[in-house]
Amino acid sequence: MYGCLLSYKKAVVDYNNMLKQTLDQIRKDLPKANLIYVDLHSIFLDLFRHPTAYGLTYGPKACCGLGGGAYNFDVGVFCGISKAILNGSLFDPPFPINKLCDLHPIA
Repeated sequence: MYGCLLSYKKAVVDYNNMLKQTLDQIRKDLPKANLIYVDLHSIFLDLFRHPTAYGLTYGPKACCGLGGGAYNFDVGVFCGISKAILNGSLFDPPFPINKLCDLHPIA
């Protein structure tokens, strides 16, 4: 499933690499600015490759079980992959947003 549209995947990877290089240069030019890059591509790619590692039985369905409908999705409920974003481990540089902001899931 994740092997299709390889040209689009390559474009995303190339774009993200150029973006990171640009951010590195901007950080040098503006040393007092806080610029954070979140690698969402890696998060979603891992989710699609290993859905059961995130508690998913079916890849395209949301893990929270509260949304209903075909994809069981509710934007107001934090679950599964959102924790990887909030802990900052996929940010560049690492940035623990969950320790700096008072974030709580709705359900």
